Amino acid sequence: MKATYATLAVVLVLAALLVPAARLDAQATLPLPVLVEEGRLSGDGNTKLPSVATGVGRVYVTWTTEKDVSEVDRPERQGSFGLESLGRTNGDPTYRNSSVAVGRDGTEHVVWISDGNAIRYRRKPFNQPWSGEVVISRGFGFANGVDIAVQGSDRIF
Repeated sequence: MKATYATLAVVLVLAALLVPAARLDAQATLPLPVLVEEGRLSGDGNTKLPSVATGVGRVYVTWTTEKDVSEVDRPERQGSFGLESLGRTNGDPTYRNSSVAVGRDGTEHVVWISDGNAIRYRRKPFNQPWSGEVVISRGFGFANGVDIAVQGSDRIF
């Protein structure tokens, strides 16, 4: 039994010594992020909590104001952003945030908080119109900090 614990202790010590070194090597090879473009997308002084995603060669941004959730997208390399209003938020954008994610097939998925207790969802398949608005949660008190992720093309979290 003591030999088992001694072997386990040696394995753990070796792992503790080798894992940080492996992490440093992996981090050293990553390029530093570069700001490609800087600009102002909205004239609303109370715009908060933007969410950014990329997929199929495009960049997508959503954000909230006191009244609605907005979305813009464009090709990653060049072009202009097209602004769309996706739905209402009704309240302080500090708490009524939005989130965007893009599936492998290019479908854009957006969720946002409205009315303090409702989480809403819309999606836009690549080169197609937006779906209707769906309330996916309501009535659970103070909703705050919504986020979305997509696995593959259609598994949404």
